[in-house]
Amino acid sequence: MSTSHTQAFKDYEWLIKSTRIGMKSCGIWPDRQRPRWQKFFMNIQVMIITLWVINFVVLPSLRALIKVWGNMTLIIDNFTMLLPFSTAIFKLVVIWYKEEDVTNLFIELREDWIKLKTVKEREIMIRNGKISRTVTVFSYILILWVVVTHYTPFWIAGIIPRTHNNITDGERALPMQTIYFHNVITNDKNFQLTGIAQAISSLVAGSSYTTVDCVFGTLILHISGQLEILKSRIENMCNNYNDIIHDDPMYFKKILRDNMQIHQKLIRYAVHSAAYNSQWFNLKPREMSQLVMIIARAQKPLIITAGKFAPISLSTFASLTKTSAGYISMLFAVKS
Repeated sequence: MSTSHTQAFKDYEWLIKSTRIGMKSCGIWPDRQRPRWQKFFMNIQVMIITLWVINFVVLPSLRALIKVWGNMTLIIDNFTMLLPFSTAIFKLVVIWYKEEDVTNLFIELREDWIKLKTVKEREIMIRNGKISRTVTVFSYILILWVVVTHYTPFWIAGIIPRTHNNITDGERALPMQTIYFHNVITNDKNFQLTGIAQAISSLVAGSSYTTVDCVFGTLILHISGQLEILKSRIENMCNNYNDIIHDDPMYFKKILRDNMQIHQKLIRYAVHSAAYNSQWFNLKPREMSQLVMIIARAQKPLIITAGKFAPISLSTFASLTKTSAGYISMLFAVKS
């Protein structure tokens, strides 16, 4: 039994709804059918977000970093804001610049969802889709909660979540360690407007940071589901072989060709075990040999790389965690 085209399209809309809202809010939702004027305004939206964060956080933080250089505590306070905001802008600009590639990825995602599939395959995709939707919604709620809890003490009681110093702050201090070109300390109106600008910067930078990660997670979970479907198809393509081969002698070749064409970019280590777990012993010797191609190709894993030079894997994560822990220990030793 297969799912209908209408139901498949509803499933796709259900999956992509929260991701689409986040990407549209950042101006990076890929859509080839939108008019030129809409594309122009979305580009302007990305530019406004980028310039806003750079003007109110990145550049003032860099000026403050130069002033506090040599004081380890103040440098760490500076980096805790400067690095995440710079990373958020970098992510946003990269996704915006790679719009064509992102568009192609979402087209393939849509095609995988709206094509006819069995009930079992739909259940696999829905299961992974629920995970991606939950993570996406929770991430946006978390960003909003962080911004509110970060700025509420400042607006109510003037409390800032960092070390107060006389180098960058003076009598009154903003939530972020910054030095602006305009007068912030003595002018009450400028002080309040700058505080609001920092809060807006935190919200838009947090949204940009989270949106890119959620898009990445959605695509990874989708690919994982497609790999699981591929594994299931390979394991079951030899079932009832002797009965079907009498009706259609080319049945096995058709099934094998379809699986290779649809999932040729998704083969990884798990696929060769799936081929072995199938009822390959019921095949003819000539058709058994055709499975060797799948097993041989599956020896090369599907991996995600950072900048096309470092694989993103559990071992890489463990290595980075170990290195980060070493740096933190060193900083604590220097501070003490």
